[in-house]
Amino acid sequence: KNVPIGYTALKLSISLPEQLDREMEKPVFMLNTTTLSGDFVPASGEIAFYKLKEPNRVFRKKSWDAPDRFTISQEEYYKLFPHDSYANENDSRNWEKEKKVFTGHFDTGEVKELKLSDLNRWEIGKYVMEMTSSDRYGNPVKEVNYFTLYSAKGKNTPAKELGWFTVLKSVVEPGEAASFLLGSAEQ
Repeated sequence: KNVPIGYTALKLSISLPEQLDREMEKPVFMLNTTTLSGDFVPASGEIAFYKLKEPNRVFRKKSWDAPDRFTISQEEYYKLFPHDSYANENDSRNWEKEKKVFTGHFDTGEVKELKLSDLNRWEIGKYVMEMTSSDRYGNPVKEVNYFTLYSAKGKNTPAKELGWFTVLKSVVEPGEAASFLLGSAEQ
């Protein structure tokens, strides 16, 4: 048997996909609070969703890592490579929080679901979810998930990317068609 070791006695998780359609009929997400070995333990805490502030330019997926040392200025780099990030500014984990769109309390001893009934009113774009609690020893525990909120009915891409893609229906029977969305923020 494996024995996990860590600095906290609690693990938080939520069934939140990386790509989320704001038009989904019943936006309900499962909350899970466990010990490090995976056994359920009731916990309570706060959960918050924030819209992230995107950069003012369109980026493509970078083919190489950011350099250790920069030899040209950011301005000159953007002239040479207008759709490439200079220093990982295309990574949503580095973006500022623009505004809080949801905050609430959870208690998995009572309810293990989070319902977001107003999800269809949120703007499309990049978001971060932060779930915080404390373990039985009082140590703070935090789970952070980044995701993209898109609209399958909309005409705009949810992110400033040259190529954005998501699968709508990947499992099909013979004769059925798979469906997906793709788009570009560039005109």
